[in-house]
Amino acid sequence: MSTLKKAWDNLVSAGLKRGDVSTESYQRIKSISIYNLAGMLMLLGHGIYNFILGNSVTGIVESSLLLILLASMVHLRFTGKIGFLSIVLLCGGIVLVGTLLVTGGVDKTGILWIYFYPLIAFSLKGKRSGFLWILAYLLSLSVIVLLRSLKVIEIPYSFTMIRQALFSFLVIFLFAYLYEDIKEKNEKRIKDLVFVDSLTGLPNRYSLLKDIKSIRKFQLLLIDIDDFKTINNYV
Repeated sequence: MSTLKKAWDNLVSAGLKRGDVSTESYQRIKSISIYNLAGMLMLLGHGIYNFILGNSVTGIVESSLLLILLASMVHLRFTGKIGFLSIVLLCGGIVLVGTLLVTGGVDKTGILWIYFYPLIAFSLKGKRSGFLWILAYLLSLSVIVLLRSLKVIEIPYSFTMIRQALFSFLVIFLFAYLYEDIKEKNEKRIKDLVFVDSLTGLPNRYSLLKDIKSIRKFQLLLIDIDDFKTINNYV
């Protein structure tokens, strides 16, 4: 069991150990790797199923995204940088949902996949950047709906269904945004309690130790002030 756990940790951490990067970066790499693996499994299963059903367009798109995610996972393994993989995941989500909206997916259930994007965007990019990615996502969906209204493309959904789906999406987006906002504020409050001196508002000893662990090469300057204890007691 321990061997499997070590293999899993090695896979989702891109071969990095906790001491190689900061704790926050380490957890972020693991989260993005898990998202990537889940996406790859989903694309593999749905791709095979769509090829069996004869939905070749959707199958080709899903297979292509699977290969791109696999290449991104290899890139993360060699570089340890998560920026590229998160962008690939978010762009891949836009392409996938757009394809499912146009083709209908399996038995016209493709429209049901539009709701997952806010959760992924906020989780990968945070509140501000995630909000911009969701705007880009909505813009791409709006272009598809516009092309449908201009009869440039055909979509297997009525205008009423698309409208209701978008309204439902906005509700989910609002709750996801509020959750991310509360989470970021709580995380900042916890970090301030742990790493900031309440008297001076400056980084404390724990913050220094954290920075030392995350920096491989550093220089430390110690300054001693005579009788500083008197000043400190007075304050």
